[in-house]
Amino acid sequence: MRTPELIAGCAGSTCATGIKGLNRVPTPAGAAVWLLTLDFQNERLVELLQLLPAEEQARCLRYRQPADRLRFAATRVALRQLLAERLQIPVQEVALQIDAFGKPRLANDEKLFFNLSHSGNHALIALSAQRPVGVDIEAAGGAAAAPLADAALRPEERRYCHRQPDKEAAAQAFFRIWSGKEAVLKALGLGIASHLQSVSVVPGLAGRYAVTLDMPAPPLQAWQLPAPAGFVAALAVLD
Repeated sequence: MRTPELIAGCAGSTCATGIKGLNRVPTPAGAAVWLLTLDFQNERLVELLQLLPAEEQARCLRYRQPADRLRFAATRVALRQLLAERLQIPVQEVALQIDAFGKPRLANDEKLFFNLSHSGNHALIALSAQRPVGVDIEAAGGAAAAPLADAALRPEERRYCHRQPDKEAAAQAFFRIWSGKEAVLKALGLGIASHLQSVSVVPGLAGRYAVTLDMPAPPLQAWQLPAPAGFVAALAVLD
């Protein structure tokens, strides 16, 4: 497989845009992923909304919970600023449209791909200059693993979890697999619920997943990503 040539739009650990709470995540082969950490106590929704176009303001305000509104607004502002930096245009000129799955994409630049994921007060943003990319972050809560395992995991994935030394490690293994599945399916542009059993991801050496697909699909690579305490994260890139 080729090494993914992803955007390196920021130097060092903090993005050049200076977005508060946005930091570059170490990734293999120069992959461009940023972690956005939200401060729900101090974020100001009104100020964030002023940086978004009218249609995204309206979508934001349809969320009922204040935390969901802040999460949406802050993530979209960070995404738009990263895209503007990469495209070298004013942030107001970044034109997004919603695809058939409700996901944002650039309206007039097919060669720049991005993906978003959020959980709790964290969000991940991944950019790729050449190929579709998928990213996922999950809160790794042990109690939630057991009810999902039978429906979500394939036999080889369950065996990986069963090899762990205790229940806590097995729960962490489950969430690493779940996160990898989501990242892979997002990179492929496929729905999560209807394709969980079509994809196998088993954590391997150096954070790389061993990926098996029971469907015609382009080759891809997937890795575990560093994540805040209590979370797991994954990245997938089509080769």
